[in-house]
Amino acid sequence: MGLPMSPARLRWGLLFIAVGVLLLATKSNWLSDYYWLELLDWWPVLLIALGIEKIFYKTSARIISYLSPIALVLFMFYLAIDVGEGEPQSSYFSRMRWEEKADNTIKLIESKIDHGSQDLRVGYSMNMLAEVRAERYTRKPDIDFSKHDSIAVLDIDHGISAGSIVYFHGGRMRDDWSVDFSETVPVELKCDGHDSDVNLLMSKIPLKSLTVNNEEGDIYLKIGDLEPVVSVQIEGDDSRLSIRLPAGSGLKAMGGDYRSYFREIGLSDSSGYFYSSGYDSSAVKIDLEVDSGLRHLSIEYY
Repeated sequence: MGLPMSPARLRWGLLFIAVGVLLLATKSNWLSDYYWLELLDWWPVLLIALGIEKIFYKTSARIISYLSPIALVLFMFYLAIDVGEGEPQSSYFSRMRWEEKADNTIKLIESKIDHGSQDLRVGYSMNMLAEVRAERYTRKPDIDFSKHDSIAVLDIDHGISAGSIVYFHGGRMRDDWSVDFSETVPVELKCDGHDSDVNLLMSKIPLKSLTVNNEEGDIYLKIGDLEPVVSVQIEGDDSRLSIRLPAGSGLKAMGGDYRSYFREIGLSDSSGYFYSSGYDSSAVKIDLEVDSGLRHLSIEYY
């Protein structure tokens, strides 16, 4: 009499068959080599399948232990169909680039960037209306771009579908996402994230307004003198904020916990706001509101 079929025997048998078929598909160029990197990225699925198998093996619902390896193998083939034969454009292991060409009819860019925990750099582009780049081993953004009359709307989101169950964060060695805007079209920008480095190099961008929310991270902001009035709101509990302003610009600041610091850098108190000398006659006025929960705040002129 032969040994009864156990869930473990079924699992290993199915896995050997599946891996053999998928290797043949890769060798025949029906399946991209990137499939194996994607499969590695989903390794927690194997742990879940093994856990379900062990839980139900010696119970009245033992059939579930046999269904678990079947579901695991089906998932492997589903992922193979999803990846296909080419290099995935938004693979966790590959770089991604998106761009929109310059358009003389566009007079304003409205953009919202929800970058989650990805490090973010924002800069300028000489030839494009907007560009987005994402590095390897980072969550890839979902990008929604549209035009309405003379306004371009760009929404960038760290959406679940573009990421992975477990990912290795890029750390402090580089910017995970880079977003560049035209140096000639005014921009209204909102950034939302957490636990990340945010480098906003806006000195060559005609920035009209900026809202940033980045908890427990580092925020660096450099503002230029291309717009006469710039509105800035920064929130970020336990974050470090460094701001650089163009020489000669006027500053109006508000933030209840920073009164002593505002006075220290030469601002005068008036009706709850703090003003730099000659604010009303300044060619560039910067209105700044900062969150009281910041760990550190510094403001310098360049």
